[in-house]
Amino acid sequence: MAHKAIKKETYRDKYFTTIVYEYRGCTYEVTYANGCQVCCTPAWIQHRDEQAKIDDMIDNPKPLPKKSEKTIDEQMDEIWEMMGW
Repeated sequence: MAHKAIKKETYRDKYFTTIVYEYRGCTYEVTYANGCQVCCTPAWIQHRDEQAKIDDMIDNPKPLPKKSEKTIDEQMDEIWEMMGW
């Protein structure tokens, strides 16, 4: 299934226009130059890169870090030992 980015918000200043898009439930921004006196990465590259990051995050989720089985007091004792106190 092909996913499509949806335009959500637009921000403008003197040199750039930034548009916020939603893609697969996540948001990302694409910046457009308002004139030839400034430059930025072409919009199609920004879209491609941001959507690839979102696809990777959703399609290949990273496992959550393993939770420590030690209590806070035990962990603090280890820190004090490492510091030589």
